[in-house]
Amino acid sequence: MNTKNDFPWKETEAVRSAYEKDNYLICETGHQTGRAIIFCSSNGIYYPNQEEVFTAYIAKGDAGFEWYHLAQHERIRAYFEKIIFVRDIYKQWYVTGINARLNTADQVIDFLKKEVQGFKVYTCGSSAGGYAAALFGAQLQADGIFISSAQFFILPDPHYGPFVEEYASDPERSKYYDLAPFLKDRSNIYYNFPALCPEDNIQYDHIRALSGIHILQIKSAAHGKTFNGICWPYLLTMDHDKCIALHEKYSGRIVGNWAIRKDILPLGERILFPLRKMDKILKKVLRIQQGNG
Repeated sequence: MNTKNDFPWKETEAVRSAYEKDNYLICETGHQTGRAIIFCSSNGIYYPNQEEVFTAYIAKGDAGFEWYHLAQHERIRAYFEKIIFVRDIYKQWYVTGINARLNTADQVIDFLKKEVQGFKVYTCGSSAGGYAAALFGAQLQADGIFISSAQFFILPDPHYGPFVEEYASDPERSKYYDLAPFLKDRSNIYYNFPALCPEDNIQYDHIRALSGIHILQIKSAAHGKTFNGICWPYLLTMDHDKCIALHEKYSGRIVGNWAIRKDILPLGERILFPLRKMDKILKKVLRIQQGNG
């Protein structure tokens, strides 16, 4: 159970100071493409919920935003002219916005609307970041909304957290607790989720009847774990018609992440993938051996 006596919701000086920061990052890539993408951080930005962990996380600077490292991929930087990162340090589905000045979801939306004016807009996020990407994308009339393991509804109870519970009686904040009404009749929402995860299946059932949401059910039981990260730069820059065709190909089926790699990655990347994976494993084993030595 999450309560206001737990970190970070008990408002220590470290949290108050961090909430006064922007908690957004805007990057210009130098490529005049007319496209902007908004990456939304999830509730997994730091863990466990301890002040020393939080302080170390904030000290990361730019790297303290989810998707930051992935967004350095040359394919993403060549495709998007503007890249925006946002985060909710309270890990409460952005019910308190992103900072002391933009402290509601609507204020964040208004801010983002100004930043992406004149651009074709895309949003991306996973879990609570997927919730935010769906919400912001819908309200910004985004050209592409890419979400993984997203929540489409949140409940005002301690499982979700004290601020979600507190603001349930506030109509301006709680109006976004159920996103289904805002996602109707769209054609550019690309949603993937681990089909063997009960938590994700509850969320999937909530929106499965909505038209215009293109779905990939991935053979995984772990929340937030679908296809490999290397696929994202290619998915986010994929032609709209090809992206729809990919999702339609696997419609109604549970598919392994290897199949997604096969369909998304170019041959060279498919060849390099197992080699890179083996290299990471060997480096991890080496670090463990050195630590034991």
